[in-house]
Amino acid sequence: MSMLDRAMGSHKEEHVPNVQTMNCAEELEKLSHFVDKIRKGLEGRFAWEKYENRDRHDYIGTGIYPRVAVPIVIRGRPPHYIPVIKTGTREMIDTFQIVREKRVDALAHLYDLIHAPISQRDGRKMQGHGRTCLHVACAIGDEHAAYILVARGANPNSRDCFGRTPLFLAARHGHLNCVKLLLAYGSLVNLIDDPLGKNGKTAVMFASEEATDNDRVKRCIDWINVAAELRDFVFGKRPVEEDGKTAQIRPLISGCYVGEHKIHQYHGDGILYLPNGGYLDGQFEDHMACGHGILYREDGSVQYDGTWMDGLRSGIGTENHLNGGKYIGEWLEDKFHGSGKSFSKARNLIYEGTFRDGKRHGTGTLYKKDGTLEYDGSFSLGKMTGRGKRVGNDGSVVEGYFLDGRPHGPVSCKSSRGALLYDGHCVDGKRHGSGKSFREMDNKPLYFGEWQNDKYHGEGVLFSGEGQWEGSFSEGKAHGLGTFTFSNGATYAGECRDGCFVNIPKFDLLLQHGFQRLVRQYELFAQVAAGNVKRVESLLTDGTCKVSQRTAVVLGHSTPLHIACYHGAASCVRALLRFGASIDSRDGHGLLPEDIAILNKNDLCVEHILLCRKLVKL
Repeated sequence: MSMLDRAMGSHKEEHVPNVQTMNCAEELEKLSHFVDKIRKGLEGRFAWEKYENRDRHDYIGTGIYPRVAVPIVIRGRPPHYIPVIKTGTREMIDTFQIVREKRVDALAHLYDLIHAPISQRDGRKMQGHGRTCLHVACAIGDEHAAYILVARGANPNSRDCFGRTPLFLAARHGHLNCVKLLLAYGSLVNLIDDPLGKNGKTAVMFASEEATDNDRVKRCIDWINVAAELRDFVFGKRPVEEDGKTAQIRPLISGCYVGEHKIHQYHGDGILYLPNGGYLDGQFEDHMACGHGILYREDGSVQYDGTWMDGLRSGIGTENHLNGGKYIGEWLEDKFHGSGKSFSKARNLIYEGTFRDGKRHGTGTLYKKDGTLEYDGSFSLGKMTGRGKRVGNDGSVVEGYFLDGRPHGPVSCKSSRGALLYDGHCVDGKRHGSGKSFREMDNKPLYFGEWQNDKYHGEGVLFSGEGQWEGSFSEGKAHGLGTFTFSNGATYAGECRDGCFVNIPKFDLLLQHGFQRLVRQYELFAQVAAGNVKRVESLLTDGTCKVSQRTAVVLGHSTPLHIACYHGAASCVRALLRFGASIDSRDGHGLLPEDIAILNKNDLCVEHILLCRKLVKL
């Protein structure tokens, strides 16, 4: 093989795959590699022509084609001229002659720098036959010239005055490389040369007239049959596109480009067909998408419509998601970056704000599926981080600082009715540190103090209807030393354990402060502690109090019978038993009334309860 053949990328005769046993996916990949070899061979051919003409001068001038007799800048061969076609007083560059002379360097310059019309037809009566340059290139077997033309948008299915496409001529003359190139770029195999008559022939039929003793033509016919099977393999995945005049079929292979070039580079308007079956229709520069472009999926739906830079989505654009959602906004290096909006499948606004590296970052507003507000504030790397306002599914509102989507730092929580529930610090979504909580029903204070892991822990004040406990807490319960102040002003200091006083408070102290501001039922506990039997019986008789009522948890969660046993009020024990007090009820420490009496050595109270047990058994 000569040096020129190597530069031009000449190939040995290739084996034609067996239609019955071939793997269509593998053959498509091989066909794609074949086209890539043609492209690389063309680059080698350019380099060779540049080397051959290194000592010759360029034809230099200025102007824009197709004005009359316009000199151009191009590398030529001796004699230094570009052939023209004379039509009256008008002269046009004869691109057909350039193709016949196999001057691919000049041909590429004509289309890329002078922008000669790619679909120009030869209208000369004796030699033109209405053919395009692609017809000429395929007829003489110049696959590099054919590649220049189809890669720049020449229609592989254009017809001459006889109704024949370039595939007819390439197959008839046995130019296998041109046949494969045309098939790769979407040449249809079933077109007939007389679409309106009854005697039309397909490319196979037309080539078969020369195939009797011509192995090259036979291989071309075999490859056309192979291409028919390959097209059936991808049928339905790549739809036909209409340009308003002719049907332009998408290339059979993927990963190829059709459009404007700048010699070896994609440059200008064009279509890049992607390996995933989709394609990009837009502007290119230096082999990469640059400017406005529309990215289509395999099914023909629009995936992205916007600006590109260096082959990546950058600038302003719109992306349609597979799930029906949409993003409209700014991009940088194929990621959401800058201001933008996200929409759901139902076209409801989901997020409006700023992005960074494809994630929500900065200030933004997040909405629920029903269009109501979910979060308004700062984001960081896709998560709610910083100051913001979040609305729960139940209508509750958390306003303050967040970290990774959870309250973190100073926050305030309100109910759906606007009542304040909590005002303080949070860590990882839990109340932690100093804070104040309030009741949702009446918005009265519930707890002021220290928190840990969403529980009371440390020094604080717990409010209740009976009064308030001020002291130490642990794991959500009063634990340690503190003081309980009743609502009438009476106080009791002591030690709590697991939420209850270790010793039952002296409720008889309540008698010294009156009951005007005290929960009415607590008079029963006070009278029992003081041993006033008649008043106890009176309160139980008129229904003001009940024997089953209990003190607050912090006060021991005791019944009147527990308090009577603690203080040794045997007469009150008898009275309470007559009114049906339960001897099996336990207080906050799990103790029975008789246990309290035994611990405090109130034997008479124990006897009354034991006697009651015997009577119950009987």
